[in-house]
Amino acid sequence: LSALSSQIVDAIFGDNPQERGTIQFGGQTINFVRSLTDVTLTITDDTTGEVTTIVVPTFVDVTP
Repeated sequence: LSALSSQIVDAIFGDNPQERGTIQFGGQTINFVRSLTDVTLTITDDTTGEVTTIVVPTFVDVTP
């Protein structure tokens, strides 16, 4: 899982960041979409079709 998370982080935030992409890993398909305020990960189990969606904020406005 460490290698998978590194691959996802590199694709989203690395030297050549992508706005969207797909990564296949161990019977799962992980799609990501990056916006100005968040990253949405959609994880699909290729066997069952079950889908999990995770939204991670990327920008926090700390202006008073």
